[in-house]
Amino acid sequence: MKNLCLILILSALIQSSSAQMAWITPVPTSATQWVTVYIDVSQSEMPSGTGLKHMLTEYPEQQDNVYFWFWQPNGPITGNGDWTNSAPEMHATWVSDMIYSMSFVPVNFFNADAEAFYSLGISFLAKLGDVGDEGKTEDLHIDINGLSVSEVKSTASITCYPNPIADELFIATSNFSNGMNISISDLSGRNLLQRSFSSQMMHSQPLRLDMQNFPNGLYLLTLSNETHVISEKILVE
Repeated sequence: MKNLCLILILSALIQSSSAQMAWITPVPTSATQWVTVYIDVSQSEMPSGTGLKHMLTEYPEQQDNVYFWFWQPNGPITGNGDWTNSAPEMHATWVSDMIYSMSFVPVNFFNADAEAFYSLGISFLAKLGDVGDEGKTEDLHIDINGLSVSEVKSTASITCYPNPIADELFIATSNFSNGMNISISDLSGRNLLQRSFSSQMMHSQPLRLDMQNFPNGLYLLTLSNETHVISEKILVE
């Protein structure tokens, strides 16, 4: 009898896991660290002839033509593109079978702050990149189990100047303690610069970053330590 109960419990767990169509790792999840979202298209129940599952089954050559489309907590900073011409930044990575993924830092990826990310979660779908309503999944949603409340209610502040930037960026901080990590990423979430500063360096004078090797464009500046996380958009011209 015990063996039968164990088998039934394991079977229920497997069915529950296999029924999960969209998920995020790691859990708990931080708005300021790398995360990966997944969609298992094989779990889709869209009607045959219109759904992405059907299209990938009938046309396996479309395997590398899958894109994600996000609208919550907000659209991506780079945009989703047009419905019939998805933005290259939204191209999904094929994992195995019909599982696709995308990795990013939420506060750098979405046009939304950490508080919105935690409270609203992620709403999105997967679709073929260059077609209309054919070849998409259902609307999907992932609730977020947040890692840190301190990211949402921060009393720290920063001042960045000049902005736009020509050659150098100066950063003045207040209410930061225990040192600070500074990172600059592009709008796809790719980290381009990482620096660490001690408390003494932060409070003695504004921090200076050499930006001469950065191509013109918009970037995300993130300052963080054990208690605070702040992100600002900066423009190099």
